[in-house]
Amino acid sequence: TSEQPSPQPPKEEEVVENEEDDEDDDSSSGWVTDHGSEDEEDLDFDENEALSITSCLFCPQTKPTKEESLEHMRFHHGFVLPDKKYLVDEDGMLKYLGLKVGAGRCCIFCPDIRSRFATTAACQAHMRDKQHCKVNRDPEGMLEFAEYYDYRYFFFERRFPSFFKTYILNFQASFELLKDFAIFKTSELFICY
Repeated sequence: TSEQPSPQPPKEEEVVENEEDDEDDDSSSGWVTDHGSEDEEDLDFDENEALSITSCLFCPQTKPTKEESLEHMRFHHGFVLPDKKYLVDEDGMLKYLGLKVGAGRCCIFCPDIRSRFATTAACQAHMRDKQHCKVNRDPEGMLEFAEYYDYRYFFFERRFPSFFKTYILNFQASFELLKDFAIFKTSELFICY
């Protein structure tokens, strides 16, 4: 038979910490606060409730294409994807924002993902009313979207502008032209063995 360990009494530090939390909660004036982790993974977002990449993030409009939806958001709400030059996964970024607004009911500008709205419509109204139809461009705010961007050339370009223009851009153009040929030649080599 396996014995289950008996629960141990809380340590003195934990008791003091809980008492401090109780004091903080007294001044909250009715607000309910989740003191859990602020990691997004802790929130359960139902992906079926996410807005599609053809849906507007700020109103109920849905367009036939992603491009038309982006144009609608630019014209009617002033929204543009930041640093488009360095954006490497536009669809992924739009899907993430659609998940955040539709399933998470979170403002894309407000820093605290824990401030969720009761409905998607309420979230969209908040963003329109508060002029939050934009992505938070602070460095900490942009970290949320790091997987959709590649800023490596930005830093290199700023540090060595003439080298970047002369060599890197020429290399990129040459690489794009030769990419398919190089893959073909590489596979030919493997076939020869």
